[in-house]
Amino acid sequence: MQSVRLLIRYAAALLAAAVLATHSVEGRPAAEPGSRGAAAAQACRVVPECPAFNEVFLNTPPLRHGLADAFRHEKLTPPGWLGEPAATTPMIPLEIDGKAYLVGKTGEPGKPSHQVAALYDPVKGWVTATYIDPEGKQAWLGDGQERLRKVLADYLNTSTPLSKAASDAGTALPVRLY
Repeated sequence: MQSVRLLIRYAAALLAAAVLATHSVEGRPAAEPGSRGAAAAQACRVVPECPAFNEVFLNTPPLRHGLADAFRHEKLTPPGWLGEPAATTPMIPLEIDGKAYLVGKTGEPGKPSHQVAALYDPVKGWVTATYIDPEGKQAWLGDGQERLRKVLADYLNTSTPLSKAASDAGTALPVRLY
């Protein structure tokens, strides 16, 4: 039964990626060839080369769709500033147990503690995210795998090696976690 669910999720993600590659989501433009989306983030080899979270979000329809679905599933409304130039970090490539991911965060302009952080699987189009509302309440969104949530929590904790590597301009990418 679990394998059937995974197959259905994978097929849905592929279909969504195919449809969203040529259509806009929530009034935002579809990705342009040569854009600074997920492919550019996966290709960067040092942090300063990586596109900002908002660039990847705006230029990667499956990421936008995955985050929107994650918010809807938790009966939350995505913040209107999501995708706007804001308090945003580079979206950096990670390898977790040999699989490719991207991680980054963005915050409300003028109020960076109101934030969204995402760990994105560019192959499957799945998102593990956390949303911290204006009052500081945290909600976990998307893929609920404990390992992925731990990686995202470590990324957000400024005292962890992952967080330090993600903000160090000299870090060789992708960051590998095993």
